[in-house]
Amino acid sequence: MKFFLQFGYGMLAHSKHLISKWGEGTVILSPRDMTLEQIKALPKDIAKYGGKALFDPQLFAPHCTHHGLGKFDYWPTNFNTVDFFTSQKCRETIEKIAEINAIAQTDEMILPGLFCDKVTSKWLDYHTKIVNIGKEYASARLATICLSAEVVRSEEQISKLLNTIFDWDVQGVYLIAAHPFNEYLVDDPVWMSNLLHIGAAIKLQRKKLIVGYATHQFLPFACVGADAIASGTWLNVRMFSTNKFDEPEEGSVAKRKTWYYCPQTLSEYQTTALTMAYNKKKLEVFAPANSMNSDYANILFDVAPPDAVKFDEQKAFRHYLTCFRSQCKQLSNMSYEETYRQMELMLNVVSENLRTASRLGVRGRDRDFSNAIDATKTAIIELNREFEIQLSMLM
Repeated sequence: MKFFLQFGYGMLAHSKHLISKWGEGTVILSPRDMTLEQIKALPKDIAKYGGKALFDPQLFAPHCTHHGLGKFDYWPTNFNTVDFFTSQKCRETIEKIAEINAIAQTDEMILPGLFCDKVTSKWLDYHTKIVNIGKEYASARLATICLSAEVVRSEEQISKLLNTIFDWDVQGVYLIAAHPFNEYLVDDPVWMSNLLHIGAAIKLQRKKLIVGYATHQFLPFACVGADAIASGTWLNVRMFSTNKFDEPEEGSVAKRKTWYYCPQTLSEYQTTALTMAYNKKKLEVFAPANSMNSDYANILFDVAPPDAVKFDEQKAFRHYLTCFRSQCKQLSNMSYEETYRQMELMLNVVSENLRTASRLGVRGRDRDFSNAIDATKTAIIELNREFEIQLSMLM
């Protein structure tokens, strides 16, 4: 399973730096956060290091008002759903999106997709039309399926969705799911299990699967044979919400905090929490293994207490993304049984490490994986129970 960068605000320098350091990688470009000139230039810059780009048109909620989206001529004005799909506007929009894909030199076209808060016949008909028109503009196409948390929790709606998309003439799916109650790490086993089931069903149709707006809780997608998961710096590119695409209210900027990602607990901690371990001479428990290939957080594990050193946003973001990528690589190029056992082992080790962290008084608040470990374990057990034979034949 590959790791893609989900482009977000302020990620231009991060993308160039990380792709050059990794020697490969794909960036999913974001019109909300880029100009057309940047969309043209970044793919050329990263191509020097083996990098590629995809373009996400972000047409999830066409009524949204973010100025970053409005500057593109494909973005609808005075959007009316019926008018858009019964007139030539849908075709014209897809044609303009195809032109941007040409500018970005993409190998595959991500087709636009509306956020689905309920799987209705109209929603399915609209997206079938998008898929059919898309065939005229690109030879390799990914259908966007962007689902609400309520849809993901509903087996009835999932069945209705899958029965239709299996007939779509596309090479793959760009899957996005909103989190229940806007939780960063999800403690709902039904949501997590159903989401993996959707991914498995797509892969069993021999379709490419890219999972967007991902947190590290999505690592089990390796068990379904997902081709890639994508994540970024800020939380709004690690978990999906349509709120991101509205113009922010004046004075609504949140207070920034810097977090350290600990791969062996799948948790993030502030430096004050790490200092608790430092004071007990147990800080090394939280240091990343060499296999993570990240030196961005080395300063935290030097001589001084972690809360006394300068561990800035840039280091924190690059450390998180590099470790996340390394964990994806560790779950790649294996059979289903090997991947499942590796994922099972990882979660068992994480459970033990979380208990150690708790004893040391090190907690990650809402980024502590203890909130999500049970739901994640349940999800992979359910996946194995339902799909073990089919996935063993696939992978």
